[in-house]
Amino acid sequence: MKKTDLRDLQIKTAFACMVSDGHIGKTEIETIESLFSNIEAFKEVNIKTRMIELTNEINEQGKLFLKSLLREIEAAGLDEQQELSIIEITGRLILADEHIHYQEIKFFKLVRSALNVSNGTILASLPHMEQYLEQDIITGSSTNKLLTDYFDVLTIPKFEIGIVPFLVDFG
Repeated sequence: MKKTDLRDLQIKTAFACMVSDGHIGKTEIETIESLFSNIEAFKEVNIKTRMIELTNEINEQGKLFLKSLLREIEAAGLDEQQELSIIEITGRLILADEHIHYQEIKFFKLVRSALNVSNGTILASLPHMEQYLEQDIITGSSTNKLLTDYFDVLTIPKFEIGIVPFLVDFG
């Protein structure tokens, strides 16, 4: 996978995890900023602009945006370290605010199901993720059930760009 593609996939994953429970919190915004603003590989990426673009995309596409991202992750051909970066990003966004929503956990499990990295490898690098891996997805039928359960109850509101703080003034 090309470096720029990986960066964008990481940003999209962070954004999708942030909105996976149907709202955007200030601490989630701050987490995204801290995740990407101090990494050399992201210096040339305008995070504010990309977040505005992603907000417009999810407003236009709704649930299809999240479904497309899951397919993109699965088809990306990521190596083990790249997959671990996706896991770490989703984990950091889940923990960003003090409210862990079940929808975020479901979304994490859907992202996890799109990756090939083993649970052992995840736990060796990210031991704090153990609670999210306990009842991990093993079969295609359980993945389909989780997909159905997640998207059946998910409501994606229209996010107003002028109201979302980082979309107005990111820094």
